[in-house]
Amino acid sequence: MKAIRLIKPFTFEFINLEKPIPKENELLVKVLKVGICGSDVSKFTGEHIRVPFPCEIGFPGHEAVGVVEGSKSKSFKQGDLVLIEKGNSFKEYVTQNEENFLLLPIPNNQYTNPHQPIPNPQSPTPNPLDEFVCSQPLGTVVRCFHKLNQLEGKNVVVLGQGQTGLLFNSMFRMRGAKKIVGVDVLDYRLEVSKKMGATHIFNNNTGDLEEFVEDMTNGEMADVVVEAIGYQETYQQAFRIVRKGGRVVFFGMIRDLDEGKFFKLNFDDVFRKEITVIPSYGPHLIKDIKVAMELIGDGKIDVKPLITHHFKFNEVVRAFEIAYSKETNPIKVIVDF
Repeated sequence: MKAIRLIKPFTFEFINLEKPIPKENELLVKVLKVGICGSDVSKFTGEHIRVPFPCEIGFPGHEAVGVVEGSKSKSFKQGDLVLIEKGNSFKEYVTQNEENFLLLPIPNNQYTNPHQPIPNPQSPTPNPLDEFVCSQPLGTVVRCFHKLNQLEGKNVVVLGQGQTGLLFNSMFRMRGAKKIVGVDVLDYRLEVSKKMGATHIFNNNTGDLEEFVEDMTNGEMADVVVEAIGYQETYQQAFRIVRKGGRVVFFGMIRDLDEGKFFKLNFDDVFRKEITVIPSYGPHLIKDIKVAMELIGDGKIDVKPLITHHFKFNEVVRAFEIAYSKETNPIKVIVDF
């Protein structure tokens, strides 16, 4: 089977392995699609990696859908389409044990033949499998909303309009927020922001965000601010634009920790403004990702505007380069097997 291994920053090697054979109580799943998220890119560059090089085979893919090709389990049958929550999915096949399944059935299963090709895999119009690839990142956002209540009529700011920031917009809209400000430095992302629920957009390179939020809220400032980027500068900005007694969500993984450990924060901002800090990290398979799949399947969250690029498996290096460089305006990059 085909697989890749990240051997050093910006460098994958392609390898061939024996196709695994499922054991008792195991499934053999053929991987069909893997999405690339921001955390994958930071591992590709070596910026945010906590494992030694060379990495495990298939690393870092963790947003995948596939089809059950062989089953020795009663939980899934041959031909079932599944979301794969297990990491290291940049390989043609993965196995899963029934005692520790990290799989979810895809709603409204449309394909029963594991060898039947997925229609139009390179089509610019996303097919349902493309959309369900987004279940994992949406699940990370859903997790945060278990901690966020009383959002009706609130003014919120989302710093960062990558795929998760855009999904935050849609969730805030669904939960009744009044004004939703999408903030980024890339205009093409801000255009998508409007499609994903933002009522206002702001380019952080072209003006004073504090003044903008103050004007928009008649001096009250934001009720909730989500930091979905991961830089100390934008975290500090979040505390400046939130109102007294407001909430700041720690979502972006910090990229520029001092000495790799410490985060600078103006404690006076937090203390005197009595800000509630809400950290959120990593989704639960059932409580979060399953809910995300249902939101996508029911059409309550439309992820189609996110899906911008498709690459074949042998183009995976180019896929990561595009996701990293932002060349040709990527948001969600998907690798098709």
